[in-house]
Amino acid sequence: MTKSMPLTKSKKLEIVKTIREQYKKAKVTIFANFHGLNVAKVSMLRRALRKDFGDYLVAKKTLAQVALKDEGIELPALPGEMAFIFGSEDPIAVAKGVYDFSRKNEELKILGGIFEGMVVAAESIIQLAKIPPREVLLAQFLSVLQAPMRGLMMTLNGNQRKLVVALSEIAKKKGNFK
Repeated sequence: MTKSMPLTKSKKLEIVKTIREQYKKAKVTIFANFHGLNVAKVSMLRRALRKDFGDYLVAKKTLAQVALKDEGIELPALPGEMAFIFGSEDPIAVAKGVYDFSRKNEELKILGGIFEGMVVAAESIIQLAKIPPREVLLAQFLSVLQAPMRGLMMTLNGNQRKLVVALSEIAKKKGNFK
């Protein structure tokens, strides 16, 4: 294994600035350990994230701690090599993309993240990923809204039917209906 050159101060400042900018525009930030993930798989993950407006960034934890501390976030102690995944549009889609990728590629492990300004555990990110798509949630919501109207309609229809049956019976008893 070759030893990489140490980062210059200007490069470190650039990385801190990038993390800070990405965090500010992100609706979700996911911490992931990518140890063992090859370049081809990382490229696949980057492509999958791009369609959901997600970005994948590898940075030293110490630099991330500096960037996030400036934003009022205390980065927890996380094991291994770190990747930061930022979702700027739909946090659920990005979480779902990372979760699905991690299920197919065991090398990527979700360690936690930041959602709505709070540091959350991996379980919270996974729960976020398991939320149904927006269209399904809207359909479920619409069904809930329609339920009382449907019940009222069934009740009114039932009363009409009972009225028709009652009038029919009265007419039969009086002999006006054959």
